[in-house]
Amino acid sequence: MAIHTSQTLQQRMVMAPNLTLALRILRMTNLELQTYLRHQMQENPILDIEETNKIEEVESDAPDNSADEFEDWSTYGQNDLGGKASKNQKTAQELSIEQSQTKPLSLYEHLEIQLRCQTLPEKEIHAAELIVQNINQLGYLEVTLEELAQHTDHSIAQFEAALDLVQSLDPPGVGAKDLRDCLKIQLRYLQKEDTLEAQIVDQCFDAFVQNRVDVICRTLHCIPEQVELAIQSLKSLDPKPGQIFSTDISQTIVPDLIIHRREKYYDVELNDHYMPQIMINRMYYRMMRHKETPTEVKQFLHDKFRKASWMIRAIDERNSTLLAIARCLLSLQSEFVEQGPGALKPLTQSQVAQLIGRHASTVSRAIAGKTIDTPFGVYPVEKFFASAVKQGKNGSSKSVSDERIKSEIMRLVEGEDRTHPLSDEALVNLLKEQDLTVARRTIAKYRTALKILPTHLRRLR
Repeated sequence: MAIHTSQTLQQRMVMAPNLTLALRILRMTNLELQTYLRHQMQENPILDIEETNKIEEVESDAPDNSADEFEDWSTYGQNDLGGKASKNQKTAQELSIEQSQTKPLSLYEHLEIQLRCQTLPEKEIHAAELIVQNINQLGYLEVTLEELAQHTDHSIAQFEAALDLVQSLDPPGVGAKDLRDCLKIQLRYLQKEDTLEAQIVDQCFDAFVQNRVDVICRTLHCIPEQVELAIQSLKSLDPKPGQIFSTDISQTIVPDLIIHRREKYYDVELNDHYMPQIMINRMYYRMMRHKETPTEVKQFLHDKFRKASWMIRAIDERNSTLLAIARCLLSLQSEFVEQGPGALKPLTQSQVAQLIGRHASTVSRAIAGKTIDTPFGVYPVEKFFASAVKQGKNGSSKSVSDERIKSEIMRLVEGEDRTHPLSDEALVNLLKEQDLTVARRTIAKYRTALKILPTHLRRLR
């Protein structure tokens, strides 16, 4: 087989680097853009951040008061340790320890520390550690003891003893195989093994989950008042004991857009108050333009300057596009800011794209992950694009938004009689009285989206 080379011509679309960067920045939220700019500051020396130095000016105006406030704050809560420390008493090492961020313990580390405090043989501790390693972040054991014994040199009896040890650790309920087992462990921890709560978990767990008070009364021969008190006690237990150690802490939502009320109208603006102000470093720019600068340095700075220019233009285009979309939405969905989500009208991204002179794909990229602060709370921008639900059976062009229907369903369920909750069919009939024609399967879909339980789980017996 001979090896040879050949040349061929072909046409293909290649996206320019500046366009790729513009599309990437267009999809970024404010928090993502802040992180990206900080990273670019480290890679591109020609970029600079305009500093305001407002904090430093305030501190320099009143140095004595600031020092006193810092002393009070840093020694807060030390009275139990012998009173406040003097101003110059702490060493540099102690200050660095205080100022450093402490990483929170994971559930595994919390259980590991407790195991190492046990005065037991090393083999038993090792079996308990194997169990702890297979506990998920909610605190439940994900494997069976048989599976553990099959892959280790420990017997099932040893793992059973180790599991009893793990289930005695903090937090109560850890190491359970399911919710029922979790509740049993917590009742045992609270010394309620001989109570009505324990009987409900043992004998009527399915009825407890379905809130079937009548079934529990018949099975355990109790009066409804006793059962209801026991159910409330069980609901006070923690179904996810390991979640308090979860390191997946949700970040505070920082809206990308904010709706403000003016004297006679509403307006929307970008929430860029904490966004770094990017500018070109003048020293490097003059160096790039100077005739005595070496060619290699000029080439390097020219490349960095070109990339910085692309990024600045991409950010400006992102902001103008996002603001144009938001103002268009505020104009088309003006009733939302006065009445709430139930007043949203059917709207598509193509309609907004046509009005602002952009492509529909640009609108889709621009609103992805973005949020907006409204008088009714922070919502995803995508919520303003409500789907249309056709009304009537004869092909009528009349339609309403799905958000209006969801709002009405929520209102009806919140006002229902809990002893006789509304069925999906009843909701269909009540919506018809408001000239809203919705199929029963659509009601079920919206009810699931709103996290509303089925009728039999909402009923109080």
